[in-house]
Amino acid sequence: MGKNPKHGLAARKRVVSAHEEGQDWELVASCNDIPLTTARNIVQRGTADVKKRGGARAAWAKFTPEMEEALVESLEDNCQYSLAQMGDMLRCTQ
Repeated sequence: MGKNPKHGLAARKRVVSAHEEGQDWELVASCNDIPLTTARNIVQRGTADVKKRGGARAAWAKFTPEMEEALVESLEDNCQYSLAQMGDMLRCTQ
């Protein structure tokens, strides 16, 4: 998933559980060196899990699974296609 979160999962869970139990979650966050804004976001989301960030957006992928499938099917029919021919096939399928 990339780099680890700055504040550990256990500390984040302590903040969430303190909030759920009606305890002072701000104090728990402070004792675990979690900034108040970060703790507030954790409490608002209601989960200690870290949001996934980055990665390729499907709408902007240059080579989709459908394109790969079309190429594989074409190559199974005739394994002697040139790279230029495969490129032409991909442009026709779009």
